[in-house]
Amino acid sequence: MEKASGSSCDLSSHHFECVACSDNSVFCVSVEKQCFRLVEDPRGMYIFKSISSLDRLKIKSVACGADFVLCLTVTGQIYSQGIGSRGQLGLEDLDDRDEFTFIEALAPVTITRISAGKWHAACVTGNKPLITSLLLDTGDLYTWGWNDCGQLGLPSIKLRKSDPLYKNKDLSECDSVVCCPRLVDLPQDACVVEVSHRSMSCKAWLLHVDKMTIYIYISIYMYICIYIFSDCDALANFFC
Repeated sequence: MEKASGSSCDLSSHHFECVACSDNSVFCVSVEKQCFRLVEDPRGMYIFKSISSLDRLKIKSVACGADFVLCLTVTGQIYSQGIGSRGQLGLEDLDDRDEFTFIEALAPVTITRISAGKWHAACVTGNKPLITSLLLDTGDLYTWGWNDCGQLGLPSIKLRKSDPLYKNKDLSECDSVVCCPRLVDLPQDACVVEVSHRSMSCKAWLLHVDKMTIYIYISIYMYICIYIFSDCDALANFFC
């Protein structure tokens, strides 16, 4: 039941395993790996309509920012759609897209996880087995979009200008907008296992395979920190 209007939503013909919400839309992925969007039909009923530009693709998961959407296919490719004014679509420009478009910059790698913040996004690559009891996909972390406060884990003009250590130094490596996915420089041999977002921040969970040390890399607003845990129990206690 849709609270504002009292209209009902037909769910009887679909079974979903993933859902994500932007400012104005709801997207779902069915167990058959199809992507649907919640829309209102002429009768005032809310129904799930398949997305025509993704009909030939098998979708693994979906992630939404404020006004853009990312879809991850089962083969590890990302398609984006929506507003692109801050580079959040990862399509190497600031244009909007009405249809879902393949992020070609990530074509050489296989994506296993996606996440979207308000105006920025991140993904995890690779599928390396871990020598632990944790059967998790691992790899590198790529980020793109709005980087005003360093939320991409990349150098920020705003932060550098406010830091006395960087005063009057070259800011050429800093970007407020990153419209092409960029690899984040993480501790040596660290492998990302998962990534998630809050509105203006990005978190990435890491695992140092060789020494079996778990790293938690957290970029929250203006702060970037590394937390180190010697075992999984310490990691669990940190989040509890």
